[in-house]
Amino acid sequence: MADLINLEHFRLHIFDLDDTLIQTRKSYYTAQEFAVDELFDKLGLSDKQAAYEELHWFSKVIGSINPLVYMGAFLKNRGFESNENLAFMVRSYREAYWSVLKLYPGALEFLTTLEEGGFELALVSNGKSSTQLKKLREIGLENFFAPQSRLISGDFEPIHQKPSPYLIELAMSIHGALPEETIYYGNTMEDVIAANLAGATSLLFGPLEIDPKTPKVAHPHHKYAQWPILQGPLKLQH
Repeated sequence: MADLINLEHFRLHIFDLDDTLIQTRKSYYTAQEFAVDELFDKLGLSDKQAAYEELHWFSKVIGSINPLVYMGAFLKNRGFESNENLAFMVRSYREAYWSVLKLYPGALEFLTTLEEGGFELALVSNGKSSTQLKKLREIGLENFFAPQSRLISGDFEPIHQKPSPYLIELAMSIHGALPEETIYYGNTMEDVIAANLAGATSLLFGPLEIDPKTPKVAHPHHKYAQWPILQGPLKLQH
């Protein structure tokens, strides 16, 4: 658990991005609801709450990275499918998304404390490089991760995305860090498996609970329900 972690033991701290440092899914849902509001107001429709839940369902099942598809399915299911309505919804969603995207409380302070303590930071994230880098810029995290330390799966072969340990191992190689000097923070089973396969310490962030029957390699070493306030200044132990 969080109170058992000696963070000063780890020279290299590697972070996932979506739903670990930034509230990606919450931002998706907020922007989706804004798009429903805009369209329903335009068409003079009501019962927005039911539409919110339906659109969230489509985005979860089809995949939130492709709003053209899940919004098209939503519109078809609602019986007002048209290119005009689809373009309007997608535009409304994309305009809202970047304005509502936020860090988790405490994430910025956590990174700042580590940086000021002289620890090395890296990013390992699945996703499209241009999108992930834009998130870093928009949310104000770009300066925490040097360009060579931003490892995004879209820049590599598909087989190297998490839960493959490849990108975590690459981050360790770039920083010259041993597995026992490395900790990886992520929010999914894939993150935990990737870290454990790389031999790094795994930390699961967020509400996800691990079933005791889950294979050992998918169990995190530690868990944070939220970003703690670090009692600083932290200093790397040599």
